[in-house]
Amino acid sequence: MKKIAVSLLALFTLVGCQKERTIEVNMLDTGYTIEPVSTIENIPVNTGIWQCTIDEKVSACIAKYDQDYVIQGYGIYDFETNQYRESDTDPIPEDETYGYLSISTSEYNVYYKVISDYESQMNTTSYFVEKDGQYTFLRENTQSMDLSSDYQHLSVYEENDKAYLVYDEDNELIINEITSDGYKEIERKPLQIDDYTLTNYYYDDALVLEYSSDQDNLVIINDEEYHLELYSHYIIFDDILLVSNYTEPDGGNMQDLLNTYVIDRQTKEVIELDTNIDTNRYRARYDDYYYSYNEAGELVILRYNDSIDIITTSINYNSVDNLNTLAMNNGIYIFEQDYISETMTISLLSLTQEEKTE
Repeated sequence: MKKIAVSLLALFTLVGCQKERTIEVNMLDTGYTIEPVSTIENIPVNTGIWQCTIDEKVSACIAKYDQDYVIQGYGIYDFETNQYRESDTDPIPEDETYGYLSISTSEYNVYYKVISDYESQMNTTSYFVEKDGQYTFLRENTQSMDLSSDYQHLSVYEENDKAYLVYDEDNELIINEITSDGYKEIERKPLQIDDYTLTNYYYDDALVLEYSSDQDNLVIINDEEYHLELYSHYIIFDDILLVSNYTEPDGGNMQDLLNTYVIDRQTKEVIELDTNIDTNRYRARYDDYYYSYNEAGELVILRYNDSIDIITTSINYNSVDNLNTLAMNNGIYIFEQDYISETMTISLLSLTQEEKTE
C-alpha cells in the first residue's frame, strides 16, 4: 500500500532548493464580540443543556437538577425569539417502543433506543425508520458499556437529506442507505487491510475510517489515505489535516506533545509548524471551527483559513458557578449561571466578524 504522508526529512530532500511553504499560527485574543441576549430567572443550582428541535425550531433544551442531581423540570429556549418557557416533561420524550428521534429527513425519520442491562454491563442499541406513523425495525447491536474506544459497531449518519446505517459483519464494514421501509447495501469496506485493523469509524462531512497497526495508524477519509504516527491525534478541516504527535501513552492518556504539522489534503504536502498545538484538546466541532477550554478555564476557538487561528476568549468557566456552551451557525451561545441569584445569563460569542489581531 502506498503511503501518502511521507516523513518531513524525506519531503525536504525531495523539494531541494524549492521555497518551503509555511502556514502561520496566529494567537488571537481580540476582534470577536460577545453580545448579551437574555436573562432567565429562577434557575436552580444545576442544569444540563443540549441542542434540540422543538416545533421545527432549533432550540436549547435545559434539564434542571437539585443538589442531588434529581430532575426538577425542564426548559426550552427559542433561539429565534430569545424566549424561554418551562416544561414539566422532557421536551424530547422517549417513546416506550422506539426511543428517541435520531435523524429527520424530508422523507422519513430514524429513531434509536438503548436498553441498558446493568447486571451484565451491556447496552443494546436498536434503530427504527418511521414514515407516516409506520415504524420498521432496522437493526440492533449489543456491546459492553465500558468501551475502550468510540467504536460502536452499529451507527447512523446523515448526508444530503439521506440517512445511512453502518455496521460490521463477516470482517467487513457494511454501509447501507436507509429507505422508508428498511435499508439497502451500497458499499463494503474491509475491517482488515494488510497489517491494519479497523479501530474506529465516524462521520465528519465524510465517513472516516481509522485503522491501526504495530507500526503506525492509517486514516481513510473518503478515498484519501493518511499514514500517521502511532501516538498522534488529528483534526480535519476542509483543506488540511492538522496532526499532533505525542510521547507513548501511560495508562491510556496522551503524554507530552512532541510536534505539530499540517498535511495538505489536495497536494499531500507535509508542512511543519513552528508552534505546537495540542489537537487532542479540541474534541468539539461545529462547521469550520473547533473549540475547547485551556488550562486556565478560558474558552478557545481553533479554525483554519489559509492560516491557523487560535482565539482565546474572555469566557472562563472558573469565573461563573456553571457554564454551558452551544455552537451554532452565528457563533457560540454561552449559558452562565449564578447560584445565589438563581439566574442564567445567555450571551452570543460571534465569530462572523472576528478580525485577525495579534
